[in-house]
This record gives sequence, structure tokens and C-alpha cells, in this order.
Amino acid sequence: MADMKVLLIQPPTPKKSISIDHLYLDEPLALEYLGADLAHIAEVRILDMRLENNLLDQISSFKPDIVGITGFTVHVSTIKAICQQVKQLQPEILTVVGGHHATVAPEDFACPSIDIVVTGDGVPTLREIVQKMKIREEPRETKGVAFLKNGEICLAESRPLTNLDDFPLPDRSLTRRYRKHYHGEWMEPVALVRTSRGCPNQCSFCAQWKLTGRRYLKRSVQSIIEELRHLEEKSIYFADDESFIDTKRMSDLAKSIKAEGIRKNYKAVIRSDTVVGNPELLEEWREIGLDSLAVGLEFYAQKDLDYVDKRTSLETNNQAIQLLEKLGIHLYPLFMVRPEYDERNFMDFATYVKTFNFDKRPQFSVLTPLPGADFYEQVKGQILEVGWEYFDCVHTVLPTKLPIKEFYRQLAKLYRESTTLKSYLNYLRRHPLTKMPRTAWVNYRDLSRINSLYKDYPG
Repeated sequence: MADMKVLLIQPPTPKKSISIDHLYLDEPLALEYLGADLAHIAEVRILDMRLENNLLDQISSFKPDIVGITGFTVHVSTIKAICQQVKQLQPEILTVVGGHHATVAPEDFACPSIDIVVTGDGVPTLREIVQKMKIREEPRETKGVAFLKNGEICLAESRPLTNLDDFPLPDRSLTRRYRKHYHGEWMEPVALVRTSRGCPNQCSFCAQWKLTGRRYLKRSVQSIIEELRHLEEKSIYFADDESFIDTKRMSDLAKSIKAEGIRKNYKAVIRSDTVVGNPELLEEWREIGLDSLAVGLEFYAQKDLDYVDKRTSLETNNQAIQLLEKLGIHLYPLFMVRPEYDERNFMDFATYVKTFNFDKRPQFSVLTPLPGADFYEQVKGQILEVGWEYFDCVHTVLPTKLPIKEFYRQLAKLYRESTTLKSYLNYLRRHPLTKMPRTAWVNYRDLSRINSLYKDYPG
């Protein structure tokens, strides 16, 4: 058989879902990994439907043998709809679905328009599927897949986790026509680099530690350096669950970056206890370009931290905030509100956050039970009858103590009152004057949307 053609799709954000794509639009790194691995056995094309919604044209012109789609929980219904469209256009195309939700809940993709669901590492599994198709073997007889049979989902033997250094470097040539659109907070070009996977911590709202069996998988310093050398973008975001857990590796990486003369601005996610325990490491990274860290501070009350098994403390959070300010590393504060909050809770939260005068605007998500996480199992009997597009961590999928309209009024108010005018002006002044009007407009629009989210619910 001639070379197989594989179309890899990044689905669009559902219209009802709240997305930060207008603030941060990341490249589809998972698809770039898949494409790189398939390069020697198939012709590959990536369609990013967040930017280019022309599925019919792509199917007609490219004529793929396989369509592969990845996505998160909010994309479940969208992915099903895309697969149905594909089958209506060309029934003989093999549709393959992977990603986080497919791994933790493959049964949610049990429908006739989806031929194979990939559970776990997609790179080796999709490669084997393509190889079997090339020699006309049954692609469902592959480790790490699930599929519909006689109306029920069948799970094949699971596939072991892949050593991260065994993956190829992502093929960014596949997204060349989109790259000018991938950006960070201030529309600056940004590239994602994955240096590790997993987390040894066991927060109940997160499933990442389960997917790796509490293991922390790491790429070698040499592999990361090779990737950084070839990146054109000046801003790099480490797409890790937590980048700095292995302190020796990160120190070695910092030294290698410095020795190679690689000058980039780095952003990453980190826990507050990692910050407090490693000031020298973070200072070393600041010197080679670490610009900002997103820190999951989560809540203003210790009982709420304990409720989600965060296994850290308010005191540790406060120390981390002070330390990053001292080091001159910008902090993106990430918080959550509980659906059970009343007006007093929102007021106390705003008072707590305002004391820190963050130079980055705090983000407040709504505590959400995502499939695969312990928290989902704890509260699944309470989940509202809403679509998957509501699982965006802004829509609540649990009953609220306050009337839903008042809950979102309080959430919008929390955004307004947790930032002082002085800190917000300082935030704006750090960036080009030409970007300020757009940023102010985006912030206004987002708050207006949050304030009116109650309209998405019946009654």
C-alpha cells in the first residue's frame, strides 16, 4: 500500500465553554509529537480547528486514510461531532481519538463514528495502528486501545509508559502556517516544551499523578537542550505538571542552557512548597531567563487546602509569594473557589488576595470534578445534568450554595476586588503601550461573561 495519509486534528473550543485561547493560544504539542513519530511511515497533516475550521476542505483535498483527534473533557461532544462529520464525508476513514479524557474514560467515546480510542501514550499506539493499516492487519488488535464491539466498549491490553527520551522531537513544521497565531499573554510568540510528565503529589482534583502511577518521568538535559537550540520563539513555556521537582536535573539544565548561550524567557508551573524549598535553584534559573511561575495557591483558607489534599499550608503559600517577589520572578497566582462558598467566603477571599498586591492578575477557577480524579469519584452523585462543555473549570458542574446568578455575580466581584488599582496599573505598565487597550478590553469582556454565566443554566 502507498504511504498512509494521517490527518491530526486539534478540535475547536466549544462555544459554551470558557476558554483562555484569546489570552494564551498554545501550539498543539501532542499532535506535533504524533506527527514527528509518523513522519517516516505516513504523510501527516495537522488541522488546528481553533484557527481554521475547514474540515470538509481538508478531507476532500488531503484524502486521509486515518483521522486522529485529541482533546480534554470539554471537547468530548465536539470530538464526537467531528468524527460523525468525517464518517459522513468518507465512511472508510479510520477515526482514532486520544487525549486525557479518552485515557481516563474511554467509554465516553463509545459511539459508531469512532473506530478506536487510544488510552495512554498515543505516540507508540498510533504508530502501531498505522503500521497495521499499511499491511492490512486489524488495527484494533493493538495494545493501549479501546473500541466499540456489540454495543459495549472493549479494552485491549494496556501499554507501558514510554521513556520520554524515546519520543522524537516534536515536528513544528506541521504547524508552520499557524505559528504566528500561537501566543502568550501579551501576544508574544511562545513555544511549548515538555521536560517532564507526572507529579508525585496527590491532589484530589487532579488526575495527572494517577496517569503515571505517581511516577515522575523526566527527559534528559541533553534532549531538552537539543530542542531549545532549534526553537525560534523567544518565550518558552514548560508544559509540565510541575517542572522543578527534580532539583538536580533542573540545576544541570540551567547550567547547560547558560553554557550553550541559549537566551530565552522561561515560564513554568510550580508548587509553593517547591518554591520555598529551593530558593537557590530558582535564583539560578532567574539568571538564565526564568520570567514567571504559575503557582497553584488554590485557596485562602487552610480547611479548603486540606479538603483537596493539597498537602501544603497557607504559611508555605505566603512564604513562596514573598520569596518570588524577593527574587524578582513574576508570580501568576492560581486560585479556586468552591461551589459551596457564600458571600462571606467571597469577601474574605478578596481581602486575602488583595493583601499581596500581585503584579499578575489572579486567576480564579471553580473547583471542578474532572473524570479520572479522586474528587470526581467523591462527588459524582452530585454533578449537575450538564454537557461536557461545562467542564471548563469556570462553569460550575456542582450545586452552588448561593443562587447561581448570585454565585457568578460574586465571582466577578472577586476578580474586581482582589486587585488594587495600583497593582493593576503596574501590571499594565510592564508591557507595551500599544497592547494596553486590548488587554483592558479583554479583561472587561471576560468579567462581563463571568457575570452572565448564570444564563447558561436552566431556570
